[in-house]
Amino acid sequence: DTPLTRITRARKLTSMIQHLKAMSEKVSKTYSANLDNLF
Repeated sequence: DTPLTRITRARKLTSMIQHLKAMSEKVSKTYSANLDNLF
């Protein structure tokens, strides 16, 4: 394992986590908006 591959892996992991966070934020926003419309 070279330091470069470790850095690349860490970056991929970080971007994946950020992507998941952004997705979950979108989902929760639409979910709460739908709840507001229901009641």
